[in-house]
Amino acid sequence: MYESFFGLTRAPFKITPDPQMFFGGGKRQALLEALIYTIGRGEGLVKVVGEVGSGKTTLLRKLAEEMRACRARLIYINSPNMPSYDMLLFICRELGQSCHGDEPRYQLVNLIQQQLLSLHQAGYHTVMLIDEAQAIPLQTLEEIRLLGNLETDTDKLLQIMLFGQPELDNLLSRPQARQIRDRITYSLQLEPFDCCTLQSYLNYRLRTAGYIGKDLFTSGSARQIYRHTAGYPRQVNLVADKILLALFAEGRRVICHRAVKKAVKEHSDKSVSAETGKITALVRGPGVIVPYWKAVTFLLLIAAGVISYLSSELLNGMVHKLLTVSSVDTDIFVRRLPASDEQLWQQRHQRLRGWLQQRQQHDHKYTLQLVAAPYSQVQDFISEHQARKPDGMLQLYGYKRAGQQMAVVLSGGYKSRESARAAMLAMTTVPALPYRPFVRSLADIQTELDRLAIVSLSQL
Repeated sequence: MYESFFGLTRAPFKITPDPQMFFGGGKRQALLEALIYTIGRGEGLVKVVGEVGSGKTTLLRKLAEEMRACRARLIYINSPNMPSYDMLLFICRELGQSCHGDEPRYQLVNLIQQQLLSLHQAGYHTVMLIDEAQAIPLQTLEEIRLLGNLETDTDKLLQIMLFGQPELDNLLSRPQARQIRDRITYSLQLEPFDCCTLQSYLNYRLRTAGYIGKDLFTSGSARQIYRHTAGYPRQVNLVADKILLALFAEGRRVICHRAVKKAVKEHSDKSVSAETGKITALVRGPGVIVPYWKAVTFLLLIAAGVISYLSSELLNGMVHKLLTVSSVDTDIFVRRLPASDEQLWQQRHQRLRGWLQQRQQHDHKYTLQLVAAPYSQVQDFISEHQARKPDGMLQLYGYKRAGQQMAVVLSGGYKSRESARAAMLAMTTVPALPYRPFVRSLADIQTELDRLAIVSLSQL
């Protein structure tokens, strides 16, 4: 939504693990090199432990990317919570062996061994990367240990790397896991970022996403984020994404204390312990603690029912003409109706959807956002705009921020970003604003309207 505003080519703070966004600070590059070194030496079993959201899967995928450039055959298991027989069957198929699922266990093990020998003779390292290893059943863990025993006179045929949460250490500390615990040659720990590294991480992600300019995240903003995330990348990404969204909504390109505070407040339904980093994602009520995912599911089900009802009731009474705010419409549409009227804003959004559909039918893909400000300021802006340019066509939609009604004003439809920029540069009649106009895609606006509809319904 905000990528074009900050000159980005991609979303910088997605929580999906992406090896292209791998950041080597916080000892992560050293960990990566250590893992590559153990593979090169043919070490049998390696363990990497880190808290929830510390970046284990990103490290794993970066390792996989590095190994694909070498002579390595990878077996990647991201959901190891399966019986031992299913694990053998999965490995066989990952190695390209044809299995029907009714073979005896010894036959599957023999197929795996023969394929591992063939790969070794061809000069390949075979590496099994297991994510979420704390979920492995003990019996399956023992099967993995036995596979780790497959070897030639000089080399291991299969190298195994376990990536898991601290519960993996608890699993391996059990007496039943003693044999596999004794075979671990390296145990590595993935720590959260410290405050200084966190600032570098934030600006690195932005620049990797295409940002050009002075560092957006200062040491002060990094400290604020660190206090609320304890330096765990997943939580940092969630807060940073909300900060950029808040700046985008206000038309600002400089991070301030208020923007960080707002992002943290929106993120307050998740509490991160600075000591353990464990996340408690709960929705709390009087005498009730409900798991966060259940609460969200419940709200979405309610929203679906409300949408069905509103769509039938509101559309019957709505005016289906497209929104074209002329000098006459502006006074009626903006000034004579109260800002707090929720139904009014829904009507405005419905009309804007009609305008978007019309623009897209004419192959228009972009528009200009002139201002995003409190509703009272927007009223003054529109009046002044109409006084300067009586035939100007404006579009309007709104959202709530900290209990205050905000409004966004759009102008024009354009087939290309270049033509939209040319129109923006040619705008000499726009009143002086604290925010600079900028180009927005119609698809972004459509997405924002959809999000606003869900938020509005969830508050009913």
